[in-house]
Amino acid sequence: MKKNKATTRQNAIIEMLKTKEMILIDEFCDTFSCSASTIRNDLNLLADQGALTRIFGGAKRNSFDLAGKAAVSTSDKDFEIASYVVKHLIAPQSTIILDYGSPCVEIARLLAKENRTISVLTFSLPIMEILSKAPAVNLYSFGGAYDAKRQAFYDDYLKAHSNYLHADLFFMIANSVNPDAGFTVPCPDFPITERTLMEIATKTIALCDSANLTKSNYRIISDFTEISTMVSDSYADPDAVMRLRQAGLDVLIADRVSDEL
Repeated sequence: MKKNKATTRQNAIIEMLKTKEMILIDEFCDTFSCSASTIRNDLNLLADQGALTRIFGGAKRNSFDLAGKAAVSTSDKDFEIASYVVKHLIAPQSTIILDYGSPCVEIARLLAKENRTISVLTFSLPIMEILSKAPAVNLYSFGGAYDAKRQAFYDDYLKAHSNYLHADLFFMIANSVNPDAGFTVPCPDFPITERTLMEIATKTIALCDSANLTKSNYRIISDFTEISTMVSDSYADPDAVMRLRQAGLDVLIADRVSDEL
């Protein structure tokens, strides 16, 4: 009887995800009147079967590639990286800089959910909107002219203003990282902004989607002497990771996404 009840609930979970792309554990608990641990067990089992994708605090409907296999979305990787960062790298009451980009937006969501006591400096509009609703977070905006494509504010005054700012960690989005070239970008203005933020922070940690490992572009941000640590997702190619580590980069690989922080 217990087995039949669990199977019925798991089938219903799959049906719910056909109507919504993402559902959190709290919503499943309310729907089925059961505990969070029961739902976690259901979601983990269904994820192992390939029926859904686990994300922080819930589950996502699977997307599929042309071969009919479950595709790994960028958002899944963002959740992995963000969950690892919040769990392992951000100390309570520290001051951090969050770059623009989806992994940093997910970090902001997790910090807001925890309402962690922390100071955050950023020029990302989505991050400002998220953290402005978290009373325990001390939020600072760099300001400047708004770039709609990046959803972030930029201005050339940042370099002069940086003399009055300090952060413990700068979480920098890495568009490409290569054992020979280091961290590079295709944007001519970006190295100036990123290097200014690196000077404000005691340490810079790069965040890089596994799809961008060993890629390179024409504008250099830094080699591995200035940025010596990077976090990537669990789908990273082992050979690419080994090459980066041999070049002197400390590559931290996030665990598969779970809701246990």
